[in-house]
Amino acid sequence: MLTPPPQPLSLEIKELTVRCRDGIRVKNVSLSVTAGGTLALMGPVNSGKSEILWAANGLLAEVPGMSITGQVLIDGIDNHNISVKELRHRVGLLIPVSLSRTPYSEVAVSLRSLSSPAQEVAAKVEWALRLVGLWKEVRDRLHQPYNHADPTLLRLLCLARTIARQPGLLLLDDPTRGLDSISRARFEDAVVRILAEGFATIIWGTREPDQAGRVAGQIAFLYNGELVESGSARCLFEFPRDPRTESFLTGDYRRLYALAGSEKRRSQP
Repeated sequence: MLTPPPQPLSLEIKELTVRCRDGIRVKNVSLSVTAGGTLALMGPVNSGKSEILWAANGLLAEVPGMSITGQVLIDGIDNHNISVKELRHRVGLLIPVSLSRTPYSEVAVSLRSLSSPAQEVAAKVEWALRLVGLWKEVRDRLHQPYNHADPTLLRLLCLARTIARQPGLLLLDDPTRGLDSISRARFEDAVVRILAEGFATIIWGTREPDQAGRVAGQIAFLYNGELVESGSARCLFEFPRDPRTESFLTGDYRRLYALAGSEKRRSQP
């Protein structure tokens, strides 16, 4: 049984490999983050970030055609030995999809299975909305339909929905994709406040090196499903060990592509 809220959870991934019908998505990846820490999974599109996050939450195993080997340990417990109910409760994966019409019900939907009194649900909804910086904006229209076409409002409401149950592990899969710089900053500030509350370990998948440096203490650089290197944000930015990491950080994508081709040829028998 996992440590109950509001305690953060550790995550350790051992030799994770993910295969699908069209090839290998993740290749023998091992990484870890301590309870209460922050880890950025940094890499371009199709580098394996989403697969790792979905594997941690247990959702990837439910996707048809996916084959998963390796281990995902949450607080030292294999996630296969954790009930689906507990896994969904303690490991929150932000999915930016609306599940309701009003701000209140959008957040409260995640609390239904707790069978809490209405007053307690209302308090948790307010707490979550305050933490993501939306309370003042929506408090006078909590029970009115909101603009689902506003990407910033939708992402922040979905973030509030995800944290309302105080997950010990919060997984963010490229959550600011498509947002402008002001909205990205607003979302990042919300996550900083969540981290300061101390109830969650945060793993953030991103394609942006500068964002990885802002939001996480540890960074793992992924490319073509492989873990290229990992370490503290400062060391990775100042002293990258692998030329592929350096190329990605400096935006030299032609060099990165050329280096990746060389690595692939060397790995072939």
